[in-house]
Amino acid sequence: MREAERACEAVLERSPDDVEALNVVALASVRDGKPFRAVALLERATRIDPENPVSFFHLGRAHETLGNLAAAVSSLSDAVRLKPDFYLARLHYASMLERTGEVQRSVFQFARALNDAQAQGRWLNTETTQPGLLELVRHAAQMVRGQRRALLFGIAERLAAKYGSSTMTRVEKCLRVYLQEEQVPLPDPRQAPTFLYFPDLPTTAYFDRSLFPWIPEFEAQTDAIREELLALLPSEQGRERVFTGDEIEQQNLRGGDVPPTWNGYYFYRHGVRREKRRERGQESRRSARGGRVGRGHMPREIEDADRFQGSVHCEASSESKPGMIASSPGLQESAVTPRAATPH
Repeated sequence: MREAERACEAVLERSPDDVEALNVVALASVRDGKPFRAVALLERATRIDPENPVSFFHLGRAHETLGNLAAAVSSLSDAVRLKPDFYLARLHYASMLERTGEVQRSVFQFARALNDAQAQGRWLNTETTQPGLLELVRHAAQMVRGQRRALLFGIAERLAAKYGSSTMTRVEKCLRVYLQEEQVPLPDPRQAPTFLYFPDLPTTAYFDRSLFPWIPEFEAQTDAIREELLALLPSEQGRERVFTGDEIEQQNLRGGDVPPTWNGYYFYRHGVRREKRRERGQESRRSARGGRVGRGHMPREIEDADRFQGSVHCEASSESKPGMIASSPGLQESAVTPRAATPH
């Protein structure tokens, strides 16, 4: 270790902007009781490469050594902003929030750090936790167990005081289920939430066609829309991933023999028109606008027909019944083509 540190010192003499060497020498400085030098080196590293989460993590720890808790919070916040799954940095960020009196924020950060670490097989028990972190990880678990319920129900109580206790009955039941204090049978096994179950809502896997008077008009354009879609499928040009990052795609897609992917051909996305794609999808767009697909079942801000964000989904695992319309949790204006993928 000492030899590596001396080598990095030599590197800095030749290349004073070497970020890796700055980090190594800074860590050695903290160990040797020179935290001020460490802070100076790491501040330099973050200026040279402001997108490096490791430098911000080490800077936060150096500030912590000096007792500069506010500066530590700021640097550790930057570390997890740059790398959201940096669970070690998030653990120390949560600890600094707690020490500065921001207990509510610290609980949520402790919970996220534990979830992210355990998703990667770490911090599950003493065997998967570094000895030097064991005490802090145990404290994080205790904080989450002890404070999460109080935080969630505290929010619910404030809302109940404002809107009336009867309006929060289902919300409170939802929280009890989430906290595993209450078990409820699922009314319909086809609708099984994987994260948050909100109880006592109508379970409607398929809507009756009579609720959608525009369906016949839309179905009449099936051949034209299909031809338009088939013309687009052979080309990758213009497609966009439905999930914007590898991590979230891996969390939400499952495949068989090939890696799953899900992309879309968007006419309008994130508030921006895709003019060239709109031109190539005239029939789909015209039919959707004419039929007001999703009118009354989409967020208010996208109900305007000119900003329609409905979708024609082609899902590998779709199920249909005659005379029924499958319900969907959310729609976007696109021709979407999953490949060996089933969203869950």
